[in-house]
Amino acid sequence: MKRIMDVDIVICLGLALAAGLPKSALAGDTVVNIQLQDSTTSSGIQNMQMLLDHAVVPAGRVTLRAKNESKQLIHEVLVFRDSGKPLPYNESSGRIVEKQAHSLGEVSDLKPGKSGQKTFSLSPGTYYLICNQPMHLKGGMYARLKVVAGNAPIGGADGNAVSTAPPETKSVK
Repeated sequence: MKRIMDVDIVICLGLALAAGLPKSALAGDTVVNIQLQDSTTSSGIQNMQMLLDHAVVPAGRVTLRAKNESKQLIHEVLVFRDSGKPLPYNESSGRIVEKQAHSLGEVSDLKPGKSGQKTFSLSPGTYYLICNQPMHLKGGMYARLKVVAGNAPIGGADGNAVSTAPPETKSVK
């Protein structure tokens, strides 16, 4: 009888704790689906683009699921926290200098038609998602992801609008 009471107590405590958690915590990771597109994807696409299914997410575990929809080019998704400083960019290689930029990680080198994912633990702030293949950033393959405190509302009406401006860069060797 004591064992049954112990199990009942654990279940009740678990339910009480779960009732106070935000739904995102109960559901597990937040997933952001990313489409990587260029002019080979569709004749209507003039430049490269990185499309997110949502650009504002709650803080915590965030899984980035990227699909390279290109028919010819390799793409990737690197994650950088927006520190307010320009990202180091090598003009001759057409790439961010990753060792100087402090990438948080990446979904790397997706061949045409392939998908990949990576999970990050993100605190509130703004993050850049960038394809760092040569000239892809300058071609438009980037996005911003805004991470808000777990209890903050998700949406644009409350000031959570996300800028579409490209990340600022500075030339380095």
